[in-house]
Amino acid sequence: MDSIESHLRMMEPANRITEHKEPSPEEILSSALTKHEQFTFILKRLLPMIGTRDTDIVLAEVLLTLKLEGIIGHDLTQEDLKLIHIIRDSVLECPEKKEEALIIAKSLLA
Repeated sequence: MDSIESHLRMMEPANRITEHKEPSPEEILSSALTKHEQFTFILKRLLPMIGTRDTDIVLAEVLLTLKLEGIIGHDLTQEDLKLIHIIRDSVLECPEKKEEALIIAKSLLA
């Protein structure tokens, strides 16, 4: 079973996501980069840690999007969890949406 909390924990500590002198996720979030640039920067670093399961990849994309948009914060409420599951399930149940989400991930790993 996937764990939303474990995916969120992967997004936080800079030493688990970045190496060398790259900016931390916190620095990226507070920078002048567009949300799309922030999304691709962080997701590119998360994907190797997430693995190849479609469910995990889509969940990471949903969590990151909601976090960048300010819809969810550090501590998740029951409403947050419901929203996350609804969005993830809707993406996974629609072949076109699922394929688009996976294409985004594959393009960042190439």
